[in-house]
Amino acid sequence: MRSHGWITYRLCFCFGLFVFTTGLQANPTGGNVAAGSASIAGQGTSTVTVNQASNIAIINWQTFSINSGELTQFIQPSAQSAALNRVLGGQTSIINGTLSANGQIYLVNGNGIVVGPNGVVNANAFTASTRDISDADFLSGNLHFTGSSNAGVQNLGKIKALGGDVVLIGKTVDNQGTIETSNGTAGLIAADNVLLAQKNADGSTITISPSTMATSASTSVGVHNSGTITASAAELKAANGNIYALAVQNEGTIRASTVLKQGGHIWLTSDSGTVSNSGILNASASVAGGQGGTVTLKSTTGTASHTGKIIAQGGQGGAGGNAEISGAKIQFSGTVDLTAPGGTMGSLLLDPATLDIMATGGTGTISSGTNSTADSTIDASVIVAALNGANVNLDATTSMTVNTAVDASGNGSGGNLTLTTPTLNLNAGITLFSGSTLSGTAVTVNVGASGLVQNAVDASSTTSAPTINLASGATYDLPNEVLIGKSLTLDGNGAILNGQNSTRVMEIEGTSTGITVNLNGVTLENGNGVGTNLTGNGGGLLIDSDASDFEQATVTINNSTITNNSVTANFDSSGGGIFNIGGNVTITNSTISSNSATGGTNSNAGGIFNTLGATMSVSNSTISGNKADFLGGGIDNTNSTLTVSNSTISGNSAEFGGGIFTSGTELATVNNSTIAGNTVSQSGGAIDASGTTTVTNSTITGNSTNSAFAQAGGGIFISSTGGSLTIGDTIIFW
Repeated sequence: MRSHGWITYRLCFCFGLFVFTTGLQANPTGGNVAAGSASIAGQGTSTVTVNQASNIAIINWQTFSINSGELTQFIQPSAQSAALNRVLGGQTSIINGTLSANGQIYLVNGNGIVVGPNGVVNANAFTASTRDISDADFLSGNLHFTGSSNAGVQNLGKIKALGGDVVLIGKTVDNQGTIETSNGTAGLIAADNVLLAQKNADGSTITISPSTMATSASTSVGVHNSGTITASAAELKAANGNIYALAVQNEGTIRASTVLKQGGHIWLTSDSGTVSNSGILNASASVAGGQGGTVTLKSTTGTASHTGKIIAQGGQGGAGGNAEISGAKIQFSGTVDLTAPGGTMGSLLLDPATLDIMATGGTGTISSGTNSTADSTIDASVIVAALNGANVNLDATTSMTVNTAVDASGNGSGGNLTLTTPTLNLNAGITLFSGSTLSGTAVTVNVGASGLVQNAVDASSTTSAPTINLASGATYDLPNEVLIGKSLTLDGNGAILNGQNSTRVMEIEGTSTGITVNLNGVTLENGNGVGTNLTGNGGGLLIDSDASDFEQATVTINNSTITNNSVTANFDSSGGGIFNIGGNVTITNSTISSNSATGGTNSNAGGIFNTLGATMSVSNSTISGNKADFLGGGIDNTNSTLTVSNSTISGNSAEFGGGIFTSGTELATVNNSTIAGNTVSQSGGAIDASGTTTVTNSTITGNSTNSAFAQAGGGIFISSTGGSLTIGDTIIFW
């Protein structure tokens, strides 16, 4: 006769005290085969043996506990054979001895299941659940567990699956021991409705559904791990997460790696409540060339907190993995390493609703702002640290604001930064490691006076033409040119882009599919084209739409000013204000003034150079005070189409064509305009027509030449080699 004592397990961890008190039983008793074929030997002794003859069997027990030093073993037809063991008595199952099987063991007990400190489970696969499954579902392979018991499942010992999964299901699930399933999934599930062996869209295999009848467990943790889990994949999931103090909490170590030594997948997820990681989540590859795995930390409507370590390294020469931290609110102050030695870096996604990146003193919290008027905040240094080990995607569904500089230039490695949000506010600059890229999806970008305009271009959408708004009246001192290679509208609101006489102000680079760029209300000044693209052309603005390079760009410049820009000391430097190669450009209500192209043998077009099949329309604008050492003080139109209407071209100077120089067979047309006060040192004070030119309803007055040759033409010069001029209804004063 075996005596019975009493044992109490008190498990205390963050936010909860869990107590199981039960009579300590010997090996399982009262076994009755309800389905399939099996024999039970040794009940009431230290060794119980179940010989299972059928591939599937169901056994109902009165008790199912194993004391220290005892053994319960299942001998099954194959590793895929399954035995459901349902406990009908009122006692918790406590496994403090050894449970072994060569197949799959399912243990169901609505009163709770504990694998004690000395407990060992060795099976091909093992599931312990306080939620029941019907005989019909089990026999058909539909692994659907349901129930509302308040009992949980705890592991203080060792559970090992030799080929399949380890799944623990209960009101609460706690692992303080070790779980090992190198070829399967380790699942810790706090839910009332659970479906196993599924193929979900995110790659997971366990599906849970929230219950409308779930009872509060406000002092408990739904799923807790402070032990060690080693698996091909790990799923720690809670439904009705907001009924717990914490829905999912990892304080231990979870390692996920596939049989091919690639990185596995780790999920810590809940529909609500707090999902927390202060431990280690490691989904790294362990073979050269290997791909790092994926780590997901997510609470759909609650808080995702990461203060520990996420590691998903690739193997030597391989690729780093990916990590997602997502929730209505995110707490992020941990570390992330998604690198691969000699390979490519993986990506980190932070996914709140709104985001404010601020200086030291930020809370480290990213929050949706639900039920709060405060902006969500995160310390910029946290982003910089994350970029040292991963490509980072900040995804805010409403808006994102950068209020302090993010400077990752001093990092040891270079992660790319993606800002995914519809509205982006840039009040400070973003500087990345050399070679890293900034991108984004914003359709509206607001650039504060201390923001960087290039950041706005880079982080704006490439699929929906965005609008970039500059701060009213602000001056942006540019360290480098602003490079635009996508369709967008830049509203300057009277702002100034200042090249500081050291860089071109802006370059618009066409693409094979074509882009459309609108510049409104902006000043481009003090640009210097020397040393930049196209041998220094375009001190203020370079439009590169060269058809021979399959580049297309359409540009509109409205209510803007391009002034005090220059190209100097370069043989082919042209277009002090604007250099347009092949683009379709419209200029309205704008001023192009005091620009220069000097110091080179072919320094052409102080104001505008329109060339190589370009099309340009200038209306209601002023082109004045520009200077070229060679051709076209105001405009040089070469082998392109030019239309000037309702505009003034005055006070410009060059060697040939002080106001306008034309060449080539394309048509240059001047209508309802004034060309006045322009000068040349050789010919064509107003117009040097070496190409096809038409002037109608205009005034040409006060233009001059310093040449001693009478044929030089102080007002108009028509070249004898290809020049053609048509004049109608035009007033000409010498």
